[in-house]
Amino acid sequence: MASMIVTFPTVWAHLIGQLLYYMGSDNIVFGSDSLWYGGPQWQIDALWRFQIPDQVQDKWRYPQLDAYAKRKILGLNSARLYALNGFHAVGQPGSPYKQGHLARYETVIENSPTIESVMQGPGYPTPIVPASLLPDDNFTKMRKDYAEMGLGRSNTRFGWIRKRG
Repeated sequence: MASMIVTFPTVWAHLIGQLLYYMGSDNIVFGSDSLWYGGPQWQIDALWRFQIPDQVQDKWRYPQLDAYAKRKILGLNSARLYALNGFHAVGQPGSPYKQGHLARYETVIENSPTIESVMQGPGYPTPIVPASLLPDDNFTKMRKDYAEMGLGRSNTRFGWIRKRG
């Protein structure tokens, strides 16, 4: 996505259009190599600004890449997959954050039970509950399944490496 959205936006329009058409916006998640290459904020900004051109969308009957689809792709779908309940998109109904109302930001946070529960987290204030003792989330389930396979940790990085001839 990162290289296409900037360099080949028409290719990216077809790729995201096909993903939306065949998979639906509920089944697309954003991911990045930010661990290796730095923060992904520019990629998030690029996706947020991107629009599938009307002529491409009309000719190929791609669904619209609207603000709600982008919110799902950029985080709501991942929150659902990892069973992180209680999250709402910024500016959406139920969200304590409202775009353009930053002057009221502190009062909104102070009066929001949703934000309080998210900020305090499990075990707040004491005792702090280690993540390993929270067996109901999907991260813990995947970790347990992986350990049961007995494969162990691998730091192998897959992909192409350029070398001089």
